[in-house]
Amino acid sequence: MAARQERHRLRILHLSDLHERVELGWMNDERKAKVRAHAAQRHRVLGSPLQRVLAELRANARPIDLVCFTGDVADWGLPEEYARATARVTALLGSAGVPLDRFFVIPGNHDIQRTQAEDAWRELRKLAGVNHDGLSNWMAGMSPPYGVTPAWREAIAARSAAFWRWVATDLGRAELAPGQAGRHPRLGYRAELRLPTLPFPVHVIGLDSAWLAGDDHDMGRLLLSRPQVDLLSMDGESPLAGFRLALVHHPLSQLADGPACRRLLADSADLLLHGHQHDPIAEHQADADRDLAVVAAGSLYEGDEGDRWPNSFHLIDALLDGEGRPFRYDIDFWGWSPAGHWFRTGAIYRAAPEGHLTWWTPLGLERQREEEAMGGWDTQLARFLESAFSPREMRMWVQFSARALAGELPPESQPADKAALARSIASGLRRRRLASDALFDGLSRSVGDAFRSQEVERLHALWRKEEPESAAPPLPAPVVTRPTPMDDPDSKRGGEALHTSIVLDRTVPWRTLLDLCGKGDKKHRVFLVHGSVDQDVHLFIQRIQSYLSVECGRQHVVLKVEQRLDTTTARTAQEWERAMLRAAGAAKATFKDTLSQRAARAPLLICFTRPGGHPLRGLDEVSAKGLADGVVSLLDGALAELGRTLKNPVRIVLPIEHTPADAGVVHSLALKLQGARRLQLHQLPELRFPPWEEVERHIKDEHPAADAGIVAACREIHASIEASPHRTLQQLGDALHCVLYRLETSGVASTR
Repeated sequence: MAARQERHRLRILHLSDLHERVELGWMNDERKAKVRAHAAQRHRVLGSPLQRVLAELRANARPIDLVCFTGDVADWGLPEEYARATARVTALLGSAGVPLDRFFVIPGNHDIQRTQAEDAWRELRKLAGVNHDGLSNWMAGMSPPYGVTPAWREAIAARSAAFWRWVATDLGRAELAPGQAGRHPRLGYRAELRLPTLPFPVHVIGLDSAWLAGDDHDMGRLLLSRPQVDLLSMDGESPLAGFRLALVHHPLSQLADGPACRRLLADSADLLLHGHQHDPIAEHQADADRDLAVVAAGSLYEGDEGDRWPNSFHLIDALLDGEGRPFRYDIDFWGWSPAGHWFRTGAIYRAAPEGHLTWWTPLGLERQREEEAMGGWDTQLARFLESAFSPREMRMWVQFSARALAGELPPESQPADKAALARSIASGLRRRRLASDALFDGLSRSVGDAFRSQEVERLHALWRKEEPESAAPPLPAPVVTRPTPMDDPDSKRGGEALHTSIVLDRTVPWRTLLDLCGKGDKKHRVFLVHGSVDQDVHLFIQRIQSYLSVECGRQHVVLKVEQRLDTTTARTAQEWERAMLRAAGAAKATFKDTLSQRAARAPLLICFTRPGGHPLRGLDEVSAKGLADGVVSLLDGALAELGRTLKNPVRIVLPIEHTPADAGVVHSLALKLQGARRLQLHQLPELRFPPWEEVERHIKDEHPAADAGIVAACREIHASIEASPHRTLQQLGDALHCVLYRLETSGVASTR
């Protein structure tokens, strides 16, 4: 039962149909002209634009686990084409952050050298039309059918020899070559992956549908063969344990034995990926007894008919249970724009208007019905809290995320049943209507664990479904009147709901920002704040917004500009301007007046984020220049025109998460922003893990009751986390809070 309730993710990048081409001396003039004509466009599509998108996917989301290429690497199956493809493939894998041992490829009809063994191929193609089983069994090592010359078997295999040499030698993946012990002796392969994030194996089943390909009339004349499917997708008489991913080049509908092989694969594979048709598709191939999920990739590069078959690829997130059975597939469709960039395309399905398809499996739909029978969001939340937290951790979460409920809980000194405490919290949240998007977001961050975060995501969606009026998008925030101490004696601590406030307000760079904005300063300022991806910059964004909109002496009106547009990510100055205009709800001609109205009653805070309020990620030199140019052109230009007529200052926060290697982009962005006329740039030092002296000062200033024992305990915590290679500010804040929360709530002066 526990395995059924677990949630795991496998991320797959699916590519197909590269059709790599080279110009060789023996080729005719037409072929040479075709190669030359497409060389520049091929580089534009597959060079830095594609590598940049893959790098952004790697930086902005969870890592890609494996890359699957479903055939037609080459165009004529030539060794020279594969030699060129090697550099292209390794560059793409490097951008995606995927090692070669997680790259899986199978041959397509263009990976066959058609001029080899033509006589043997013609005879075998004739036989395929009248004796499927005899030919299939012979390829698996049995006796030849009547009229077949035994030498033809090796001759037909030699037509794809250049492809398999490339896989084994150039890519160093000899384990993918046909002939593995106990598998099919001449066709396909099976590889077993053990990923550290998954408790089950992933089986990649590479099927060869191209071994009989040879001309432009292949449809209906090719064989996959039952022995190949059985030997690769089964463990003798037993199904494979774990997630079973099958790769093939041709759609099953185009194979002579396609219907029979579909029935076999429906029982032995969870997902089938294919290429060939140059048209991305996701479909269930089902009959009364079986269901097979099939996803087709478009062509990674289509030179001859690019107007008919746009260049495309897709990213698949498989949501799996603890045994590897799939609940759902989340598919992002990417296409090449004639304007010269890759974007998520909503042109594939009406159900995926922004290029993202949520595709439930029959098992997932069944589990949904089971979960609905389990009760409402509050009942399921109670079960989750009981499984994820200790009683003290539950109280801490309530203290920070639903403080108004804390008084209803039994005192911590009174022993409480864990399940009863979880039910009390969940029912109180529903009864008092305290649940919110922010509450679930905070819960997801609190659990930390990726699998449990996915469960919180499910509970969040269930709450939004059951209480849509509570989950409605908020109206633009008015200026907030700060409560007086009499109205809310805990207003300061309530505003410091994030545990990281323990280390935030005494962190020098951020104190600079808060002090400047919280006083009577009237200058327009742009703050460039940044840190590596492991330093929880997103928590500081929330802290800044909380402080400037509620706690400080001059409350700010907050305007969020999202990096994400409808079908792409803002990169050029025009796209960043579009993002700013959309956030302001204004046209370019009226932006100046809108800005003036927004800042009429209070200072205006404009924060640039990714969706969900997260920091900007994946910036390179091009997008950094576009961001700077957009800010200077639209925002700084409007401020210059308004001059002194603007009643309150405008503050812009550009929060950036980056890898250590990309820190130079922040410097480039700062240089470009220095050209602004009205905006004064503040490039704050990189956010880093604070030294003990800084944390100690904060504890002594904010918690004067902390004696030497408390301080010593906090120092031990700091030293332990500082020594970890995966340390983060959130870890430090949460751990210190466990000690200081006890001090606040129990009045205990020392932990020793």
